[in-house]
Amino acid sequence: AGGGAGPAAANDAAEVRAERGYLRELGNLVFHTSIVAVLVGVAVGALFGYRGAAIVTQGDGFANVLTQYDEFSSGALFDTDDLPPFSLQLDRMVARFWTEGPQRGAPRLFEASGSYRAGVDGAEKPYEIRVNHPLAVDGTSVFLVGQGYAPVIRVTDAQGDVVFDGAVPFLPADGTYTSNGVIKVPEAQPEQLGFQGFFLPTAVSDGTEEASISAFPGAVNPLLGLFVFHGDLGIDDGLPQSVYVLDKENLEQYKNADGSNFRVSLSPGQEADLPDGGTIEFVDLTLFARFQIASTPLVWLPLGGISIGIVGLVLSLAIRPRRTWVRARRDGSRTVVEVAALDRVPRDDLGTSLDELLERLRSGLGDRTDPQKETR
Repeated sequence: AGGGAGPAAANDAAEVRAERGYLRELGNLVFHTSIVAVLVGVAVGALFGYRGAAIVTQGDGFANVLTQYDEFSSGALFDTDDLPPFSLQLDRMVARFWTEGPQRGAPRLFEASGSYRAGVDGAEKPYEIRVNHPLAVDGTSVFLVGQGYAPVIRVTDAQGDVVFDGAVPFLPADGTYTSNGVIKVPEAQPEQLGFQGFFLPTAVSDGTEEASISAFPGAVNPLLGLFVFHGDLGIDDGLPQSVYVLDKENLEQYKNADGSNFRVSLSPGQEADLPDGGTIEFVDLTLFARFQIASTPLVWLPLGGISIGIVGLVLSLAIRPRRTWVRARRDGSRTVVEVAALDRVPRDDLGTSLDELLERLRSGLGDRTDPQKETR
């Protein structure tokens, strides 16, 4: 509050005035300044930040270079040469689901663990990433945003050579983790081979000729079903291809003797013969983690601006400035005291507050005031 007294006038009048509520103006200033800070922080993050996604199979690793990303986007002023150098190894991926109750089949725990190195020559350190608990490396956050199954497949061509041996991620398509995927075998002879199909973590059948479905997202009864293609995969053309899409333009699908599509159905440990004389084996089942890697410079600025802005907004709304005047003047042998108040923010309690002030004045003057001389 602030106050002052005016000089005595010709009629010996004296005036005292005071004001309170200056913090309201401070609140307004803080709020609007915070808005500017939030806009600056968002703009910097959008221009200089980047975000990408990568699928890493259990037992494999990831290096923070552009070619390792499955998806990548960045701000207009970000240079991909500025990606901070770090790498991580996924040693173990844990996925647990509720097995009973109303939440049956819902995720219970997703956890990725392994080791990482910050920089080119950084020391190896362990990490554990859970949902909403990312790994922070050199200003970059690594989030665990999903997981799925990666069957380990071994393919032998007609000449008896192992032409493919590795884990293949199958991408989940629904809540029971019915997953789709492709396998490309460019080294097969005499023709390249391609496989497209589905993976069911818990395959169940109704006993009819209808296709099996997955009844639970956990791997209780894994089943892999694949259609087989042969010909040219188009990889040798030098054009980039998605590892999750099979280009069938120059491929021909194997058929059964009755003209139906040839298909193999495998459980872990099973092997099937291919029409060209080769074999395909479902060796094992492992998991993959889907990581989101993101960097947003000055990410603390919008958060801090919003927090401080809320404080300023509360001050500007809760504090109501008021100005009050008290003037005393001589009227013959009497002293007339006039009291006035002004609310800069209209409200209904002005009269009540003024009555309280008058009561305090009467009390201070020993109740010698004449109510007939009061003026509002």
